[in-house]
Amino acid sequence: MDPQAQQLSLVGNVTARIDLPVGYSNLAVEFDGGDVSGLFNVNGGFAEGTLAVGSAGPHTLHASVDTPGGSQHDHVDFATLGRSPSPRTANS
Repeated sequence: MDPQAQQLSLVGNVTARIDLPVGYSNLAVEFDGGDVSGLFNVNGGFAEGTLAVGSAGPHTLHASVDTPGGSQHDHVDFATLGRSPSPRTANS
C-alpha cells in the first residue's frame, strides 16, 4: 500500500495505491475516517487515487475488500508537513 508506513509528504495531493487480491469485491477506502472509495480507480491488480491532504500532521489510510476467503483489511499511517514559504531572493 502506498503511501508507505511512516512516510513524510508535503501537504497537498498524495497518490495512494492499494494492491488488490485476486477475486476481491467491495473495495472500501477511508482516509482519516472519511469514505474516499470514489476517488480510487481499479486498474488490474491495484486501485489508485489521489488524496487531497489539506493539513499537516498524522494521517491514516484504511482499505478493506471482501474475498472468497473472507474480508481483508490493511492500513497505513503516514504524516504530512506544511509547505515552507518560497525562498526570498535578494530583490524581494
